[in-house]
Amino acid sequence: MSEGEEQIPYKKRRLQNACDHCKRVKQRCDSASRPNNICSSCIASKLECTHLAASTKKKRGPPKGLVSPPTEFAAIRKLLSDLATHIKSLDEEITVLRQQFKQPNNSSCSPLSIMVPSDNTRIPSTVDPLHVISNPPPGSYLDSDVHAIEGLGEHLQRLTFANAKDRHFGGSSSLMLVKTAIDIKNEYSGSSATPSILYKDPSQGSSDLADVGLDYKRPEFWTIHPWQILPKDDTPPFIFPDADLIDSLVSLYFSHINAYFLILHEPSFFRSVAQDLHHKDRHFGALVLAVCALGARFSDDGRIYEDGVGANYNMGSTRGASEQSIGWKWIRQIQPVRRTFTAPPCIYEIQLYLIYVFFMQATSTPEICWILVSIGVRFAQDVGAHRRKQDNVKPTVENELWKRAFWMLYIMDILTSAFLGRPRSIGIEDFDIDLLIDCDDEYWETPDNPQQAFQQPPGKPSRVSYMVCFIKLMDILGLAMRTIYSIRKSDMWKTMGISALQWNEKIVAELDSSLNKWIDELPKHLQWDPTREDSGHFDQSVMLYTTYYWVQIQIHRPFIARPGEGSVLSFPSLAICANAARSCCHIMEVQRRRNATLLVMPNLLMALFNASLVLLVNVWRGRRLRGTGGDVEKELMHVHRCINLLSLHENRWVTRRTKIENFLMRIHSLGGSKLDDFGVCFVLNFCRLGKISFDAIFPK
Repeated sequence: MSEGEEQIPYKKRRLQNACDHCKRVKQRCDSASRPNNICSSCIASKLECTHLAASTKKKRGPPKGLVSPPTEFAAIRKLLSDLATHIKSLDEEITVLRQQFKQPNNSSCSPLSIMVPSDNTRIPSTVDPLHVISNPPPGSYLDSDVHAIEGLGEHLQRLTFANAKDRHFGGSSSLMLVKTAIDIKNEYSGSSATPSILYKDPSQGSSDLADVGLDYKRPEFWTIHPWQILPKDDTPPFIFPDADLIDSLVSLYFSHINAYFLILHEPSFFRSVAQDLHHKDRHFGALVLAVCALGARFSDDGRIYEDGVGANYNMGSTRGASEQSIGWKWIRQIQPVRRTFTAPPCIYEIQLYLIYVFFMQATSTPEICWILVSIGVRFAQDVGAHRRKQDNVKPTVENELWKRAFWMLYIMDILTSAFLGRPRSIGIEDFDIDLLIDCDDEYWETPDNPQQAFQQPPGKPSRVSYMVCFIKLMDILGLAMRTIYSIRKSDMWKTMGISALQWNEKIVAELDSSLNKWIDELPKHLQWDPTREDSGHFDQSVMLYTTYYWVQIQIHRPFIARPGEGSVLSFPSLAICANAARSCCHIMEVQRRRNATLLVMPNLLMALFNASLVLLVNVWRGRRLRGTGGDVEKELMHVHRCINLLSLHENRWVTRRTKIENFLMRIHSLGGSKLDDFGVCFVLNFCRLGKISFDAIFPK
């Protein structure tokens, strides 16, 4: 080539037969051009430059695990003999495992049970293991990301705190990022190693940890130290009612409470009580005490009163103070809030919170209810009780109880938040759990024919269908709370580019449409019929319709025009609320004549309270705007009926009756011939003192 000729560039030839080290780290190898075929990288790293991988050729053929079957008779006979021996050993192992499985779970639900084992928490084998429920809800979750997290939790349980595998982690959890990092690492290295490579146990010898560049898990940061362990509670043993009284109070609870707010499963609960589980499991014992305390409010047994307080006890001028002591000797033994949250909650704790709230909401100290419901919601989310299971998971008593517990938390969260005007703990977008199975308790378990489990007999309406309808009604109320009563409503209508008036009219119209659709889709056995013979379905119908009218009031009452203002919306909000209040009062009057004990339900008490206030507002507005308030005396008659309905059980169930009385007194103090002529103070005082009966004023 002459000096004047242009040098033509050429592609550099790739050197063949890279050494093993350069192949592993995926870098260029110059061993082919170096003396003795030793590359510069190995010289710099002081490594032996080998070419073993290049000399090893992959062999074709079947995998090593596949062996051609023998053809000789002796070899076949020996193979069958070996298989028989192996099968026999497997049978023996299965027998041992079955015996271990039949023994109950010795782990307690106590938060300290992981660190401080106790012998007194052991459950004997005589107790039905199906009903010693101390674990989070089993079953696989629906979403693929949750599958990944659950699998990751199994592998990382040694890396995390105790019982982390029983916790629920959502898609936004950092564990999902760990899973992604591991998947990318495995794809890069061509390995299918499990996430356990993140942890190295010194007793297991070497692992891939050194290749990854991670260090040992340092015990000073991962070990639960002795000073972190709370001392055991020096709580005395529970003092239960007599055995016959327990049976009576539990039966009253299921008849008057659980029939309308499904929390427990009656057959399994009675079975556990009969097996004395409440003497062996402290969480179940606390649940039994709460059930007895709540059931005692429907009992006339002399043993239900506080010790030293008889049925005729009279504290000063307070009439019925003895009845207000009913159940406190048992509920007072319960400590509802844990001291530590190390262990995941068990189903008994969630159920206890719900029943404890039911008891406390009808006392003079109901402040704990809203907080306890929030804790219960967090506990349910902690173990994934808010997530839907896959379709192929068969229903079990345990799974269905977790569903009942979650849905009751959802209902109580809405009811308590609506009454107090406070934010909710969980929204409808935060869970995807299935609705309750439409099957009564007695058909959950069919030992004679397991295929018929959870199958409601054809033609027999279940009592659970009422609960499903109630949940759907709470969805509507929850939407109203998230829209009409939202603190930052302006963000919603500004995002949609509409005015506040347009937004309010749109959302109220949507909610009214949802209410109409809900009532049109009610099953026939739950539709309002004052002459319905089935008392159970009649009571459920009362619960649904009264709550329906209360929700209607909740939707429209923010738009009742204030004094000096015109109608806020095109809807006649005050007329709608007043009509709903009258309907609510009428339904409860019919109910009182058939089963007055239903009037203690929290949603009915709230409905009556709101109905009274709406009717009073309508009376007051009618006096200012003549001709629009209807007959004042007739409206006040409805108000007094509501008040007397609230007073039926005021000694055992502290209600809001006094607040309504104070409100009426305030109206009376403002003057006005109509109210004076009607004798508000006279009627209220004499009804309160029992000198005038309800039927004497308002005959049937």
